[in-house]
Amino acid sequence: MKEITFLKQNHEKWQQFEDLLNSNQGNNPDALADLFIRITDDLSWAHTFYPGSNTEKYLNDLAARIHQEIYKNKKEKRSRIISFWTRELPLLMAKNRMNLLIVFLIFIVSVWIGAISAQHDPNFVRLILGDDYVDMTLNNMNKVPPDPLGVYKGDNHFAMFFMIALNNSRVALVCIVAGLLGWIGVAYMQFTNGVMLGAFLYFLADHGFYHEAMLTVWIHGVIEIFCILVAGAAGMAFGNGLWFPGAWPRGVSFMRGAREALKIGVGLIPFFFLAAFFEGFITRFTAMNDVGRIAIIFTALFFVIWYFVYLPIFVGGDSKRKMSDVVKRNRFLEKMGTNVLYLLIAGIILEIIPAVILGIHIHNDSSNTFNELTMIVFCHAAAIFCFVISFLANRLQAAGVRVNARFAFMLTVGFLLFFLPTLALFMQGVTHQAADLFTYLFFILCQTGGILCIVFGFINRKKVDEEDLVISRKNSGKADEYERSATAIKI
Repeated sequence: MKEITFLKQNHEKWQQFEDLLNSNQGNNPDALADLFIRITDDLSWAHTFYPGSNTEKYLNDLAARIHQEIYKNKKEKRSRIISFWTRELPLLMAKNRMNLLIVFLIFIVSVWIGAISAQHDPNFVRLILGDDYVDMTLNNMNKVPPDPLGVYKGDNHFAMFFMIALNNSRVALVCIVAGLLGWIGVAYMQFTNGVMLGAFLYFLADHGFYHEAMLTVWIHGVIEIFCILVAGAAGMAFGNGLWFPGAWPRGVSFMRGAREALKIGVGLIPFFFLAAFFEGFITRFTAMNDVGRIAIIFTALFFVIWYFVYLPIFVGGDSKRKMSDVVKRNRFLEKMGTNVLYLLIAGIILEIIPAVILGIHIHNDSSNTFNELTMIVFCHAAAIFCFVISFLANRLQAAGVRVNARFAFMLTVGFLLFFLPTLALFMQGVTHQAADLFTYLFFILCQTGGILCIVFGFINRKKVDEEDLVISRKNSGKADEYERSATAIKI
């Protein structure tokens, strides 16, 4: 059929569709459903036989208007804000895992280049870090006792935390926007950050502070650096949408890439604030013993690898796996009580750490320092906490209480809001370093918010579930009604 014949046969019908959309009757969901089916049929025909024609563009715009009219008032579940971090963001990371690997390799090579350059050129560190920063660090090294990382010990803890969070978010935004220049822009941003880190670490190592640098910088650096790498992967997704559209029109591909990059960027905001919390409130306590700092570093490393690497593979595999397999796996995990098992293992490990410390001192016939004694007490307290939570979780499972993703999310957020300020206060007590009044007020606010998250998670768990089920039933009912009435509505 020629395009002109196709137009003559259908233009009156399309005009009626436009009149219906422009009238108040356009809000009729049954009529809109029928409109959408008919228009998409015509659009498929035009896309097949008249690609790139004005007819195809007209029908595509008309179908978009109908789609917008149908879904503009669609009610979202309250759990969307939770499922974004538990499923949507991991799925995006699974889709962009190759971008993350490429960015990681570029960053590692850049760190190596920065260290080698600083080794062979004494002025390279000043060129990269600036004279003021280098001179300040040298002055801190010459203090008695030396304090090479005094830059992390600003007087106002909260102001430092807030400024670091904003700066990290700005760097991530630049990494994403650099994707407009393609891989060159992303590679440049990762190269500059990697060279800066490599030069800084070599500068401290060259003056004999390598051990202190590694145990201090990486307390916050693990989360911060990994988030910058993820932002680089988002920038690559942004640039790929523009420069490598594939089968999509370039404009559509660009919008898809921008949407993915925006979602990843929004998802990184809490992690940047988490890294800023470590840098503003915890990194400053360089007097803490090595065991505690190593524990924090490896916990942060485990967390970022689990969330940005393992969970995307896990969730992405579930989305491709048959539903029957997923159901079998979930039933097996529920039967084995995997979460309870993990808590028990964590508690056992935390109990082993003090035993190792005591065993080393008994073997060396030496006494425990105050810092090591406090670390032993802290490990025991954390182990007891894991055992208590595992016991409560086991009781909840035995009583038939379903711990869903929302409930677990509220508990996790509440635990972090309560535990992190407690950790900072604990380290202040160990190192005998007090903070300003505003910092303590901020800690109280965080701990109160953590307790409220845990309490509301327990109280409103069933209520929220029922509301989401009502929304799902209504949306499903509307979809069934549209399908039943699609062939019966006459326009």
